[in-house]
Amino acid sequence: MCPKHSIHLTTRGSNTKRGNQSRHIEHRRSVKLLWHDRIFPDMQFVIVVLILSVAVSCVDLPLGHLSIYRNRMLNAQVEVTVSGPTCYGYEKDCNHDSRFETKFPSNCKGSKNWRFWFQGDFGYIGKRLDELTPMCDKGISSLQCTNRMQFCKAQNLFLDLRSHYSRHYPDHKQDIFSENEIGGDCDVYSSAISRQETPNVDGGLRSWFPELKTFSKISDYKQNHSNCDIVINKPVVFMKLDQGENMYHHMCDFLNLYMSLHVNGSIAFDRDFIIVNWYWLKRDYVDFFTDSWQVFTEHPIVYLRDWFGKRVCIRNAIFSLLPRMIQGIYYNTQLGEECVGTGLVKSFSQFFLHRLKIEEDKRSANKPIRVTYLTRRSYNSGIRQQMYRRVMNDDELIDVIRQTPGVRVQVVKGIKIRTQLICTGGLLKEKKSIVIDDMCFLLLGFFIQLPEIPKDYLMNEL
Repeated sequence: MCPKHSIHLTTRGSNTKRGNQSRHIEHRRSVKLLWHDRIFPDMQFVIVVLILSVAVSCVDLPLGHLSIYRNRMLNAQVEVTVSGPTCYGYEKDCNHDSRFETKFPSNCKGSKNWRFWFQGDFGYIGKRLDELTPMCDKGISSLQCTNRMQFCKAQNLFLDLRSHYSRHYPDHKQDIFSENEIGGDCDVYSSAISRQETPNVDGGLRSWFPELKTFSKISDYKQNHSNCDIVINKPVVFMKLDQGENMYHHMCDFLNLYMSLHVNGSIAFDRDFIIVNWYWLKRDYVDFFTDSWQVFTEHPIVYLRDWFGKRVCIRNAIFSLLPRMIQGIYYNTQLGEECVGTGLVKSFSQFFLHRLKIEEDKRSANKPIRVTYLTRRSYNSGIRQQMYRRVMNDDELIDVIRQTPGVRVQVVKGIKIRTQLICTGGLLKEKKSIVIDDMCFLLLGFFIQLPEIPKDYLMNEL
């Protein structure tokens, strides 16, 4: 087990190419190392590699991701060769042969390869990084955002929610904060903030502009209990969530959270941060996929309404990429029609399954074909399930499948997402497995979480 502390490496000497340096590495292992050339002139490389190798073993990432993390951490201290991919693709010093996935995108014609890379792969992350622009700085606080304020990151953030209250509707009000109710101690660039407004498409699940347009300079900001009713030192991720009752829509939230952590530079994907659901309503947010949150955080989800009536001070926060952004990924995605394959979605799938501890089901080749039938779960009642968006004769279909020689069928209905993945996730790497789904877009949401599908894999959507 790895305790929740940080590694601190303090180096003095000239044997490494970095020279004199002091570097903090985000981690879950407590070690402190101090050396001098004249005491251990020949041990620096060995000690650094040993300490960092132990630290890397505490990071909960899939194998291909782990080699990227190891490369970044080791090469920050010493020159070392790492087997496997050494970068995701959006890093400035990342060449094609070192990427997480070198075979994607494929089947492209002409110049559509590069366009697809920026529309639906890790090139999208690189574009967001290039867009980050200061909206407030030159103080103890700061705010940076991408275009249209689709993603933002803040330091020493102040929220005054004393005049706010839970509502029956709408989910995401447009005019939220007045002057001095959100901000920090920094110089605010009001013109830069105003330029992020996009009439008719701002707000909701598309932009953080309505929430941040009144970001103000709080000159007397101090992060203490005299000025703040709640002080949060752990990192905070604000999210505006799509429909939690629908796998297609909710999976968009998880994918955008994963991308947001990349944009934030959270390469260890540490779970020690707080997710805040930017949710104002009195009624509870219905979430059929609560198991999925353990992939990202070890803390329970917090609702913004829990802070109403309080002044909240947060040391570090990000406003996550949103599920229905203009030219986002997964929803409102614009892709070239002749390209296939994305390393970004593949990496998300691997990360998601790894963190949920979904393992491949090893079977012998002479076992029967296994069919998993995914049937729709109702939102509220059995009556609604009978009436809408469901295959009406699925009982007949299942009976026919069961009478087919060499086939075994299981029906997956109304169970938690992790159980569904256990039932079907391991099957997809087998040549003799079929998944049948009676829902339109839910199939896309389901398969985005699963392993890479073999070329001769058969998938039917009814």
